[in-house]
Amino acid sequence: LSPNSDSLSRSVMLLSLDAAPTDCLTWMGRQLQTNSPPFVVVASPDLMDLEWPIREAGAAAFVHDEIAGDRLARLCRRLLSSCGERADAVNTRVR
Repeated sequence: LSPNSDSLSRSVMLLSLDAAPTDCLTWMGRQLQTNSPPFVVVASPDLMDLEWPIREAGAAAFVHDEIAGDRLARLCRRLLSSCGERADAVNTRVR
């Protein structure tokens, strides 16, 4: 799927920085040029030094510790809600 695909318009991407740091950073660098869905980066405390560069690359959230499923779900719902509001605002302006 392309980052601009309609199927991604109400999505949240979850990136595990520890699993593939180089791939995650490369992907984030590419997203600066696109209208990508919001993304959350999960990393171990060892990678906390990368939080602000990752946020500057567009991450909606940076989690540097274990996160319970219900907390992650709340975060994703909040981000999805804001995606819908942005999409509604764009649709309203276009009409």
